[in-house]
Amino acid sequence: MLLYPVNALATDQVVRIGEYLADPHLAQVTTGLSAGDRPDTDLRRVLTRREGMRVPPPDVLITGYKVLDLLLQRDGDRPLW
Repeated sequence: MLLYPVNALATDQVVRIGEYLADPHLAQVTTGLSAGDRPDTDLRRVLTRREGMRVPPPDVLITGYKVLDLLLQRDGDRPLW
């Protein structure tokens, strides 16, 4: 998990992380961005839809601490853990 102090920073950094994931050696690594309701992104290797991250959960979860608090409380997000 990559935890950022604000969702805007998590969203900004996911672009850089997506560039790292373009490495063929990391082809099997899955990543999810949970920063509120942000269903679409131009990143090919980063999941942004809640439903797509639940089963199977991503290897790396990128989020802010406020959204993390929500993820830990919602029953629907239990598959992430």
